[in-house]
Amino acid sequence: MKPLFFCTAIVLIYSAVVTAQITYQTSWIGNTFSGKTKWVQQDISDIFVTADGRVFSNVFWDENGGEVTEYQNGDIIRTAQNTHGWGYHGGDAITANAK
Repeated sequence: MKPLFFCTAIVLIYSAVVTAQITYQTSWIGNTFSGKTKWVQQDISDIFVTADGRVFSNVFWDENGGEVTEYQNGDIIRTAQNTHGWGYHGGDAITANAK
């Protein structure tokens, strides 16, 4: 029993010393918003920007259902309906016209 205790103590002391010598920096990339009316889109397959600065994006799948989304000045203006779940998805390309 004493040798096992001694080995365990050595391992714990060594682990504490090794851990104390490691220098590291952490970072976080994630959803800054609550997800109710605003969220960070997980990725974008295509993007279209109009002359007045509106941004239209499209992606095959967005966790919050915003596969096709219109943004302006950092805010979500609207998302297309019926593009999320049950066999419906966004796509690979997007464009816009005057409508």
